[in-house]
Order: sequence, then C-alpha cells, then structure tokens
Amino acid sequence: MPEDIKNEREDGTGKDIENLVISNWLLQSDLLNDERLSLFVTGGSMDSITDLSFRGVPAAVTSVVGDQYRNAKLVERQNYSIIMDKSDLTNPNILIKNISTILEDETFKYNDEMVSRRLSKRAIGSKRLLIEHIEFAAEFGRLDMLDSSNMGMIEYYNLDIIFPVMFGLFILIFLYHMLYLKWLERLRKRNLLTTFLKYFILFNLFLLLHSYKILIVNPKIGYSHVNFFSQIADILTEAGHNVTVLAIDLDPTVNHPGAYKANVITFPTTKEIEDNFRSENDNRMLWNLTSGVSDQ
Repeated sequence: MPEDIKNEREDGTGKDIENLVISNWLLQSDLLNDERLSLFVTGGSMDSITDLSFRGVPAAVTSVVGDQYRNAKLVERQNYSIIMDKSDLTNPNILIKNISTILEDETFKYNDEMVSRRLSKRAIGSKRLLIEHIEFAAEFGRLDMLDSSNMGMIEYYNLDIIFPVMFGLFILIFLYHMLYLKWLERLRKRNLLTTFLKYFILFNLFLLLHSYKILIVNPKIGYSHVNFFSQIADILTEAGHNVTVLAIDLDPTVNHPGAYKANVITFPTTKEIEDNFRSENDNRMLWNLTSGVSDQ
C-alpha cells in the first residue's frame, strides 16, 4: 500500500514494516486534523465517532464491546464508513477489500465532508446543546406528558404552544422596545459606567442562582471513554454548574484524572480488579464476546 499506516500496539508486532508507524500513544485529534489522513480504522467508541464526524474522515469500524456497535451504526447510516465484524479480522482479504473500497469510492469522502460541514454550521453548538439538555433534565426530570399516543390534534401539532408563543413574542418585542427607549433616556441622565456595572453584577448573580449540582460517574475503562466524559464535565463546569466527577479506578493503565475543571472524587480499585485488567488473557476475552446491536 502507498499510504503510511499509524498503529497503537505495544507487543512489537509489525515493527519491520516500512510504512507502519508504531506508537504507544497517538493524540487522536491531531491525527484526524491532518490533511494527509485518508482513512480511520477504529473500534467505534463515542469519542472516536464524534471526532471523525466533526473532522470529516471516513472510517472502517470494527466494534468490540459495549456501545461501540450502536455507535458504528450511526456512521454507517450516513454512508461514510464500513462496519466490520471483529471475527472478520481473521481474514485479511476482508480488511483489504473494505479499506480499498473506502479509499477508492469518492462517495465516502463526499458524505463525511457533508456531515462535517453540517455539524460545524449547526445553529446550536455541541457545548451549548449539552448544557441546555443537562439543565433541562436537572430542572424538570422525566416528562411523562410527552407521550404522543394520548395527545389530541392541538397538542400533537403543538398548536397550543405555537400560538401563545407567537403572541408572547409580540408582547415581548413591544415591551422590550419601550424599555429600551426608557433605558436610553436614563443613560443620558446618569453615568454610563455606573449603569453598566449594575447590570453586569445583576447578570452574574442571575447565573449563580441558576446553577445546578451535577454528578457524573466516569469509570476508567479505556482512555477515550474517560476523556469523553471528562470533556462533558468540564463543559458543564465552564457553564457555571457545580459538577462533581466520580472517577472509579477500574483500569490501572488509564492515566487520566477523570476531569480537569470539575471536582473529582477518585474511588480506588481493589487488587483483584487491578490484576484482572493487567491480565492479557482477560483483555483478550473481549474479542470472544458475541453481543451486538440487537442486545443493547
């Protein structure tokens, strides 16, 4: 193959292959932002799927365990990846065929670039969307009234919401216009800096009064998994919420604090669990699991 291949592995496999770069750890975001990258072979963790979708990189996904099966279906549905069963890796011809298909078929590159552009131009960014959903769930909890099977036509088409909202917006715009005119008049009579400071203080007090206490459980199983939930915790912390992360040391090989900006409580593991994760035979057990998307 003319392409260079980058791989993470620690047992020395493939060390004599000229176009194979072996590293104990590769920064995923840097790799995906490199214009020379043509294909990303991944296990399908949510962190990897999110990164490759935003960067516009086609992928060959080989799911191993957990939510990776469902994540792989997300990119397959948009037709910029090919899903492989982990048992297919025993046949190199299947892997070669899938990689060649992605590299030679321009449809994959076109589709992933379109997904990347749509994600980058969304009206609401990922951080803001995450914060809004968490705050909404924290304030209102489960909403049983959204069961559409018991709704009438007015409720189903949200007419009972649309008309009042339109009327409310009209009133709000009118009131805002009147208040704005009065505010300008007051600024002409009073010191501008003093007025600005008052509004600034009131705004920050409003933010403090509308913060939530949020607990995020972040078990240390795989670096990308831990890093994904760490980013969520830090985003919510930046939004002014009191976020606590419970980091459970399941895998001693994962060197990650659990979060960088949120409060972190580390729950130590037992020696039995630590020995289990250090065992190479136990880790290989994941490749023998038969669970798939239908089991989740």
